[in-house]
Amino acid sequence: MQSEHILDNVKLYPSLAEAIADLDRVITFSRRVGKTKPIDMTPAGMAECIHKLPYLQIGMFYVRETFGLTDPEADLYPLRCRIPTGTVIPSLNLAQSVAITTWVIFRYPIEQRNPLKASKGKDFVQIRDYMIDVLRSIGSLRILRARTGNPS
Repeated sequence: MQSEHILDNVKLYPSLAEAIADLDRVITFSRRVGKTKPIDMTPAGMAECIHKLPYLQIGMFYVRETFGLTDPEADLYPLRCRIPTGTVIPSLNLAQSVAITTWVIFRYPIEQRNPLKASKGKDFVQIRDYMIDVLRSIGSLRILRARTGNPS
């Protein structure tokens, strides 16, 4: 097999938190939208994020097909992406999701790949949490979420 080296190098982790501990960003793919599971980006936005931050370690977490993303898992992943689907079949299986997202990433125009400076891993989470606390303390978080269409 031409892919055996991939399976030979697989690492198993006792928890999802440990699996992503060394990553700077994690993008989760889920069809669900809600208070604890907002959708932060489209597939095109996800590709832009990956290409604008090439020096960061970015992981991609595809939600299980059986019961989706739990609330504790949603708390681990600050960036979420939803692949738009029709109403008859509202979600995709794993192979379809991986195929679509990798296609979107690799078709991203080269001329638009201008790297940005961004904080890494834990610094990003601390900055985000601080900003959320400040916005809540001044009563602006509800306004921001209302403007994006997500309830507070």
